[in-house]
Amino acid sequence: AAASPATARAAAARAAADPHDGGAERQGRTRSRKTPKLCVGERVLLSANAASCAGTVGWVHADGRTAITLDRPMCASVGDAVALSRRVGARWRLVGKGVVLEGEEVAPLPPLLDCEAGELSATAACTPPPPRAAPSTLAEVVARRTATGADAARVEATARDDRAARQGGGMAAGEVRPEKAPAAEALSSERGGAGFGLRPMDVRMYEAALPAVGDVVVAQVERIAEGEGIWVKLLEYGMADALVLSSEATRVRKGRRACISKLTRVGKWEVCAVLRVDRALGCVDLSKARVSAEAEEQAREAYSRSKQVHAIVCHVASVLSVDAEEVYARTAWPLHSQLGVHPYEAFCLASVAPERIFNEQLTPRLPPPMRAALLEQIRKRLAPRASTRVRAHVQVRCHGRGGVDAIKAALAKGLECGTRETPIELRLVAPPLFALSCSCAEAAKGVALLNQAIGAVAHEMARHPGGALAVKEVAAEVHASDTDIGRARLAALLEQEAELDESCVLEPTSLTD
Repeated sequence: AAASPATARAAAARAAADPHDGGAERQGRTRSRKTPKLCVGERVLLSANAASCAGTVGWVHADGRTAITLDRPMCASVGDAVALSRRVGARWRLVGKGVVLEGEEVAPLPPLLDCEAGELSATAACTPPPPRAAPSTLAEVVARRTATGADAARVEATARDDRAARQGGGMAAGEVRPEKAPAAEALSSERGGAGFGLRPMDVRMYEAALPAVGDVVVAQVERIAEGEGIWVKLLEYGMADALVLSSEATRVRKGRRACISKLTRVGKWEVCAVLRVDRALGCVDLSKARVSAEAEEQAREAYSRSKQVHAIVCHVASVLSVDAEEVYARTAWPLHSQLGVHPYEAFCLASVAPERIFNEQLTPRLPPPMRAALLEQIRKRLAPRASTRVRAHVQVRCHGRGGVDAIKAALAKGLECGTRETPIELRLVAPPLFALSCSCAEAAKGVALLNQAIGAVAHEMARHPGGALAVKEVAAEVHASDTDIGRARLAALLEQEAELDESCVLEPTSLTD
């Protein structure tokens, strides 16, 4: 394209005003460069109508005619316009256009309806089913849950027949076989290991099938529908479906509300309050806006404990080839209803005193093999700590010439105070705050060892000009873990109930005239 005289004069004026600016000259040279001609053997891309296909240049004539061998057949007719692209770097760049003069015709395949009936039915049988769409209405969710419940009922009936067949081979009623058969082991590993046909996440953690109105639950976001709400799965109730209405997704009541997709995301765990429950249809309505910060923290803590109990129960169920709900019905759920505490606390006390939890009064239906497998997992996961943790916080500074090297040397002196049985650990909290800690059998020995290390660090810092040490937190025992707290809480509760029962016993008195 030729430039107009006005454009040329303007470009010359800019070049005269700034002789050091060579951008116009470089741009002019770039535009004047011609595209090289096609070469034999070069790879090009042809685009005709809505199809694109790569090919190789066979020959190039002087009058511009070019033969290109395509990699695959292309739908085009004689006289159609095509676009030519050349590979420049890692991309295809448009370099010209052309017209189809001639080509080799390829016979298309016959239509599918022209095939024989047998081939058509075989093709339909091999075709995979369409993907299952996400539910869009509450009625669809109810229908889907009804079908899922029917499948679960069939699986439960099959599992019941299998258990009856195993018990008929010489086992007493209510007894559980301690060793798993190879077929049952393969079936359990294939289906998730939590029982027959159910994954661990599909087993509910509580005795009730659905939560009650007013409960605070933990749910996982499955799908977000603008204007409708947030579809979630209840993690504590076997991944049951629930809906957070769009009006209950945020506390903002007036003004312009943000879209729901900005409030949460798919896969996130949300703490919600239960508004309505329809147990006949299995529908639950939730509210995310009516949950306080304190209630959310308590719900997350309760769910964390329930997960640990759930892991123990599902592992025992997979080892014994029984349903996880059956293990729950014999252990965790009776303990919760009779003791009035979370099963996690009962399991913590059972790790040190199993006879106080798994006895004929609290768990009368617990068979010995299940009790042994349960205690093995409880002691492995919730065993009390064999050592005590002691920790102290100190501030170490050096404004003199020693600087960081003096601080490193002083802290090394403190670490040398540790022994092979009780080593001292050092952690940087935030300069110049450091944490010294150790683990030992007795808290008093750990406190004395840390005080000795702090004294060694202070003595070393006193040798350097500008060095100083300040104790922010004296050496003391770290707070007990959640397992120890739950164990101690339930033990104190049982002792109080025992004292109350003893005080209520009346001595017999004799009646006289």
